[in-house]
Amino acid sequence: MILREFPDLIWLKKQATTGFENQQAVHKKPLAQKGWPTVILNTQTTTAYRPNIRGPLSIFMNRTGLSRCAINHHTVCIPQQHFFLSNQYEQYTLEMESETPVESFNIHFGEQFAEQLFTSLVTPADLLLEEHCTSSPDRLITFPSKLYPMDEVFQQLTMQLYTQHQHEFEPLLFEEQISQLLSYLLFLHRVEIKKALQLPAMKKSTRVELYKRLNRVTDFIRTHYTESIGLEELARISCLSKHHFLRLFKIAFGRTPHQFIIQLRIATACKLLKTETLSIQEIAYALGFEYANSFSRLFKKKIGIYPNAYRDAL
Repeated sequence: MILREFPDLIWLKKQATTGFENQQAVHKKPLAQKGWPTVILNTQTTTAYRPNIRGPLSIFMNRTGLSRCAINHHTVCIPQQHFFLSNQYEQYTLEMESETPVESFNIHFGEQFAEQLFTSLVTPADLLLEEHCTSSPDRLITFPSKLYPMDEVFQQLTMQLYTQHQHEFEPLLFEEQISQLLSYLLFLHRVEIKKALQLPAMKKSTRVELYKRLNRVTDFIRTHYTESIGLEELARISCLSKHHFLRLFKIAFGRTPHQFIIQLRIATACKLLKTETLSIQEIAYALGFEYANSFSRLFKKKIGIYPNAYRDAL
């Protein structure tokens, strides 16, 4: 199901609270079963405030503009080329406030659909026909609620959903594409768990908590990487001492916070050089460099050629 405008907030909260017990979607469209249906919200608006909605597993992202999403007192600004994940049963608040329309492309995965797919993916094939092999709340997969960069695979999967249902909705194709996207999220989950478990702590729960704190730092960096960021500020966000934070960050992400920021700046520079007509000096200033020469030297060090040569080679 694809919606082009946000549904009535009072109606939505009631439906979410009751688990869609009446099996009715927007405009009283009948649902095959109770629980959240699979819905894509592809809207364009300058202002929106959707507070405290008890949602399913959801992806929040924007094709144009910026939005903010809050989960458990953790608020992030969602820049383009990134998406934010929230888990089933979590309450989220979504906000948009812009002079120009923000085009959102948020995906809410149907409860039964997601549970059944994840169960099928993690269960050995010879057990799939067993009667006891059904999805249940204790089999739910919990994702780190954080900003994720859109890699090439994710962009391809979501672009298929965006382009192939603009004029005609094909239910079978839609479910196949949603299944592919959920399968990819499971792959991301395994990558994230591997990162969390490599942190030095005796208990698994402690490692998961430390990784959660570090992810709040990466969320902050992804939003503010063009600004001047200090170590004290990052350590404070992680609720860790400076030296403890530095050590754990390097273990979790394979680079220091400074290297993490530089990587983001260079990646953004490459995109701007490909898609924009800004001068090298304008790009340097936009990325937080005080001098264009400093940006050019760093770009050559990381990419192998100067920015002008990179643009000419495109």
